[in-house]
Amino acid sequence: MPEPRFSSDVSLESETAVAGSILIDPRCLDEIRRHVTADAFLFENCREIFTIACQLADNGEKIDPLTILAKGTTFDRKFLFHAMEITPTAANAGMYAKLVTREALRRELISILEQAVENLSAGHDPVHVAADIQGESNRIAKEEAEGQLVNAADAALELYDDMQRVESGYQPFLPTGYRGLDAILGGGMIREGMYILAARPGCGKTTFAVNIAMRMLKKGTRTLFVSLEMSRQQLTARFMAADFGQVTATQILTNAYPKTDELVDGVTNALQAVSRYPLHFNRRSALNIREIQFLAKQAGAEAVIIDYLGLMQHGEGRSLYERVTATSNQIKGMARNLGIPVLCLCQLNREVEGRKNDPPRLSDLRDSGAIEQDADAVLLIQKYQLEGPQEYDAIPVELHIAKNRHGKTGKVAFNWYIRNGRILERR
Repeated sequence: MPEPRFSSDVSLESETAVAGSILIDPRCLDEIRRHVTADAFLFENCREIFTIACQLADNGEKIDPLTILAKGTTFDRKFLFHAMEITPTAANAGMYAKLVTREALRRELISILEQAVENLSAGHDPVHVAADIQGESNRIAKEEAEGQLVNAADAALELYDDMQRVESGYQPFLPTGYRGLDAILGGGMIREGMYILAARPGCGKTTFAVNIAMRMLKKGTRTLFVSLEMSRQQLTARFMAADFGQVTATQILTNAYPKTDELVDGVTNALQAVSRYPLHFNRRSALNIREIQFLAKQAGAEAVIIDYLGLMQHGEGRSLYERVTATSNQIKGMARNLGIPVLCLCQLNREVEGRKNDPPRLSDLRDSGAIEQDADAVLLIQKYQLEGPQEYDAIPVELHIAKNRHGKTGKVAFNWYIRNGRILERR
């Protein structure tokens, strides 16, 4: 077998060829700049030749070997002659530049993997390490993709392909199962979209999320439900209570419902129904976005629900605002990377409670204005109070679509049957 070539050997050859191409024929610089940036160079002398040439071009000055030599500090005349001598032609400058970028990506991935090995050897949690690897890999892939320009003809062709997919049955929107809500949203939650469902505590955020999830699950949508405050048993009981409708989630959890034949059969059937859903939960109670994305890929999820933003593990930042802003950006990035909608629950400020029956506003979102900016749609829950409500009464609830990037804004009226957790649209 041939001896393996080290990345630094390939980098030296390709970077020297790029420098030589610039020196031989400066007209190739535009082609080179389409494929490489200064950060991709490993060797300082080659990087400096590229940087000087770019500066000369940007200033409208002539590019030639003598001018480059006069401005350089990391190379001499001997290296310039060497670079020009080993470069047979500048016609392949674009290919040389692509090789430089490829080797830079190789080095970065090696560094990521070496850090992962070091972390694993130091006893770090392997799930956290795996999530970090995946997150860094996605970042590199995203940066590489975003670094390529797309002309109008290619963009039009991509749109045409999407139109053909829709004609063949592909749906760009994932319905929530609520007709009135889907109509306002434009057909449901758009794939690659970030959706915020916000309310004050006790106003039905989790219940709404369970009902939306259940409607999607009944249509076969693979769903990851990430709860950072409730156990899997509690959530499963909520799904069962909403599905069966005749006992409460607490009765199911405590096995304290009346043991009539009808109720026993109903609870058993509800348990079997939930067990057949393409539904996945998280096992850990402390997660960040990279780890959630890792779980979503493992589950093959077509939708992700996060309950809720305030309990997530945020990254570094000097203030809570900065940390939540970064997490919000990452949620949007996850939706785009996975190509699926992400519904994230969020709390509203206390000021909402002091405005009596006035509807909540976008400005009521807690901790960061980036939540509103990143979201494709923001859904705000307004719960009304009944005078002396009875156990089986329906609580009126309105869902205000306060922002919608893909359709109109508006509101939808619901009845919330608190006893079993069902939320139904009001006709």
